Amino acid sequence: KQLTKLNSLNGMCSGAIYQGVDIGTYHYNFSATTQTNLETIARRIDGGTTSILYRADNETEQRVYTASEMSIIINTKDEWVAVNTNYYEKLKVWINRETDETVIKSIRYGSALPSDLMTELATKLASVGIDITKYASLMA
Repeated sequence: KQLTKLNSLNGMCSGAIYQGVDIGTYHYNFSATTQTNLETIARRIDGGTTSILYRADNETEQRVYTASEMSIIINTKDEWVAVNTNYYEKLKVWINRETDETVIKSIRYGSALPSDLMTELATKLASVGIDITKYASLMA
């Protein structure tokens, strides 16, 4: 039952990442293909490219983004992936140590972590400059 629960939560983690986020009035998905494209764009920016043709999910066609605008999208993607991945890992720790089957059944993607795991998550993310409070709605 734990493996089934973990597989389900893993799929929900991927789904949350792929769904992406809003940045201002634009929405950006972070599907596997989009993540690869953004990694390529990041290399181009590192190489000196200053303008990139790109499109938000809610734009009808590509437009010119500055390197600075693209860096915001890329950094947001990196942070979103890190938050979701590490949150899932803490859910996994919780499920693997939990002995009460009723509690295991109640754990959902988005469940508030036990305080020790939340502290560990917040500390880990803070060590790379991520403020977990920005994502409180993910873990409510």
